Parts: sequence; structure tokens; C-alpha cells
Amino acid sequence: MKAEFRQKGEMLNYINPTDDFAEAGTLVIFGDICGITATDIAPGQLGTIATTGVWQMPKDTAEITGGAKVYYDEANDVVNTTESDIFVGIAIEDADATASTVAVRLNG
Repeated sequence: MKAEFRQKGEMLNYINPTDDFAEAGTLVIFGDICGITATDIAPGQLGTIATTGVWQMPKDTAEITGGAKVYYDEANDVVNTTESDIFVGIAIEDADATASTVAVRLNG
């Protein structure tokens, strides 16, 4: 099979499939890829998502250890370490139970 290079992949085109406006900085799920919207994206419109990098994300009240896998709890709109949720990336630093956010390297 021969492949042709298309793009680096740090940023991907993304059409907002929801009925909701996605503000810049919103975590979106694109198949098995988690991305962060680079700009505001209206419903049905084309925008761009970042699929790499380290992002500060809201977390639940549990402690998260640096190096741990981090998952997205869609119902509560936070990240955690619950494996049944959607894999987002890896925590790059410790966040104790009192912390409201954690730094996460995206899985993209």
C-alpha cells in the first residue's frame, strides 16, 4: 500500500455534529480522538480541533497522580481516572483531591 502525506495532525478539521455551539477551548470527542476546539464552532460548521498538547482541565474530587491515564466523564463534564469513561490522555502532574483542575497531555 502506498500512502500520501496530508497534514501533520496536531490540528484537524472538525464539523460540529451537535446542536450546541462549541466555544474555543471545548473538549470534543471525535471517534476515538479527543480534541480541544481552537475556535468557536457553530452547529454543523467546520472548525479546527487541537489533538496534541497539554491542557488544564476541570477534574472531579479524586486525587490524580502524574502519569495516570485520564478519562472524560461526559455526564459531569470533568476528567477523572474511571476507566469506563472516555480516554482523554495522561496527567502530567499530580493533582490532589482539593484541586479543581489537572494538566493533561491529549491522547491525539
